[in-house]
Amino acid sequence: MNALYTAGLTPRLDVSDEVWRILFEDEPEPPKCHVRVQFERLDEADRKAVIAYCEELDFILFELDQAVIALYRDSLHLKRLAIICYSDSFHFRVHAYREKAFKLVNHFLGLKLPEKEGFNEKLLKLLFATRRSELAQLLETHAV
Repeated sequence: MNALYTAGLTPRLDVSDEVWRILFEDEPEPPKCHVRVQFERLDEADRKAVIAYCEELDFILFELDQAVIALYRDSLHLKRLAIICYSDSFHFRVHAYREKAFKLVNHFLGLKLPEKEGFNEKLLKLLFATRRSELAQLLETHAV
């Protein structure tokens, strides 16, 4: 699992050309994500929110990945204990992840929906209304 799957959305992990050449010598720089243009169009408040949500989402994935794969890789007994201990935490984190994904979409698209009760449903309706049905269906499909 790539725990930094949101890295391409923002410039938070970019390095300058000079630093890239020093660190990676002859390796070509990976191309920038095609949706980076959208990030550049956002106002400062939305940029900060997008970066914050990307970091939170990446951390949640990293933490779950470490707990299951890295920490208990060689022990079935410890994996079993981890599943028992992390089950409540995992359930909470899945809900938190979903909520943060909705908020990330709101800020990344610059929709400016207020984040109060009924936010997810309002966001889905707005996405369908603005012909972003594929994104709305993806968020809706993964409803918990």
